Amino acid sequence: MNAGRFAGALAALAALASAPRAQDWRTVTAQRGIAHEDALHVVVHYGDGKLTLRAADPAVLYDVNARFDADDARFERRYDAATRTLDIGVDSATMDRVTLRPRLSSSAQRHEATPGYFTLGLARGIPIDLVVHLAMGEAEFELGDLWISRLSVTSALSHAVMDFSTPNLQPMDELTIDASVGGITVHRLGNARAKRVKLLMGVGGGEVDLRGAWTGEMTLDATVAVGGFELHVPRDAGVKVIASTTLAGLDAAGFTQRDGAYYSSNYASASRKVTVDAHATLAGVEVSWIEP
Repeated sequence: MNAGRFAGALAALAALASAPRAQDWRTVTAQRGIAHEDALHVVVHYGDGKLTLRAADPAVLYDVNARFDADDARFERRYDAATRTLDIGVDSATMDRVTLRPRLSSSAQRHEATPGYFTLGLARGIPIDLVVHLAMGEAEFELGDLWISRLSVTSALSHAVMDFSTPNLQPMDELTIDASVGGITVHRLGNARAKRVKLLMGVGGGEVDLRGAWTGEMTLDATVAVGGFELHVPRDAGVKVIASTTLAGLDAAGFTQRDGAYYSSNYASASRKVTVDAHATLAGVEVSWIEP
């Protein structure tokens, strides 16, 4: 191919990629009642739009309401009654690999008109092992009235807001949030009653408050790259901070430093305690007090 034809082909491809395209919007609703399930394992995957996760109505195992562009995404739902496993979501990445469509540019064009959404309600009163994979967009986790036995959230280009508005029925062994770009906000994390919390924050940082009904000792591992991390701790809790910073700073006003760690003044006498292991690069870490 000569240079002129090659340049013309490139121009044609560029015009095709940037040109508006028709949309094939679909709406899906589905629901399943509780039969004999005494636990539930849920894997959620969502590509682009707004994800809302909440408690379902009583006697409902799960319900879903989704709106998506069928030319760019695919709705998937599989439930295995034997293993009590639900695999569900709207995943645009699977379609992008097939169509080779420039995802970022076409996404911006689509969202100017009618954004997609995915709302999932989960069963009350049974332990739920919940794994969520997010690609782009935003997410709201309204986790009050749910019994979460384990929670793992991975997001790429999303901002996630999480709220434990009521105490978890049983303590959670581990809670993990891995946010690459976009940041995270967690309200009333203490109500998760998690023994161990792992937060990995890339660009965007995060803000977490530990209000809630947790008791005993909690370990919180926080790794943050760019954007900063704010941790708000109830005044009655004792706090120990172990910080490792690179081109970053730690703001722990009123804490006493000894043996390579920072301690709150009430640490020795507090009935509940949290150990914060913070690793920060090009980001600030701030620990402050909040009313219980």
